[in-house]
Amino acid sequence: MLSQSHVLFEDDHILVLNKPVGIAVQTMKLGELDIVQVAKSELGITGELYVTHRIDQPVSGVIVLAKNKKALQHLNDQFQNRKVMKVYWAIVQNKPIKEQDTLIHYGKKNQKAGKMFLFDDKIENGEECRLDYKWIKSSDKYHLLEVKLDTGRLHQIRAQLAHIGNVIKGDLKYGAKRSNPGGGIDLHALSINFQHPETRKQVKYIAPCREDSLWQFFCQ
Repeated sequence: MLSQSHVLFEDDHILVLNKPVGIAVQTMKLGELDIVQVAKSELGITGELYVTHRIDQPVSGVIVLAKNKKALQHLNDQFQNRKVMKVYWAIVQNKPIKEQDTLIHYGKKNQKAGKMFLFDDKIENGEECRLDYKWIKSSDKYHLLEVKLDTGRLHQIRAQLAHIGNVIKGDLKYGAKRSNPGGGIDLHALSINFQHPETRKQVKYIAPCREDSLWQFFCQ
């Protein structure tokens, strides 16, 4: 599942990976390995590893793990203070009416359904969901959007794009017509920009796109 080709950067403080589709960042399923366990077993990582943020299991792309508690705390502070910039690419079934826009919705998690339900207006105990998107490119059937998150909610990109009629390819949970081979969805965490917890320099890591033909078309 993981090999050295998935390692984007590693030092004594952080491990940056290009996570393949199918690996859970955290899991409650009996017998299923999470990203930390897989990294230790397949990359030979020794010592502690800590999750600093999450991307969904059917999503690919860049994820940062901390290798000590000091680095974890520094990264957690940046996420909480919205100092981390994350960019995603999403392949959707329909081209948006607006080629770029800011989406603001209010969401409620439904634990039983395992998804986020969105509303256009403020609701009691609703979480604000905000993102910016822009259209990048189209193929004969699909369209590539670049998404920048301002808030980080459960399934936020998936739910918000579906809410405006732009379901992510393969995302059955939010209305896709059919699944993808292997069960993944066409959402990719392309890049992340943050302050290195030790050097305090701004760093940026980019996760190469998947190797299937559709992604390679869009990534040219």
